[in-house]
Amino acid sequence: MQIYYADKNKDEKKISQPKPEEINKDYLPILTKDGYHTIPKFSDLLTLSKEELEKVPGVTIFNGLGWIEFEDPIDLTYQNLDEIVVINEKFVNLS
Repeated sequence: MQIYYADKNKDEKKISQPKPEEINKDYLPILTKDGYHTIPKFSDLLTLSKEELEKVPGVTIFNGLGWIEFEDPIDLTYQNLDEIVVINEKFVNLS
């Protein structure tokens, strides 16, 4: 599939094809659970390149009940943190 968009900066109807990195970002991590947050901020993680996401230092995932702190850089590419991380009262699980 190819996606095209109009160049709004021109008066003419010029059609441009987006760059592949603008379309295919399936390598980005997922975190949509209510109350779960990260350090660095999750919105900042989503701006990183694939190469940068492969070795992210100082990551903490937390909610109001606890946190998981990674001392070494971790690979966040293709990771669904909603499925991997569970933080409950007196219980933390990584699967």
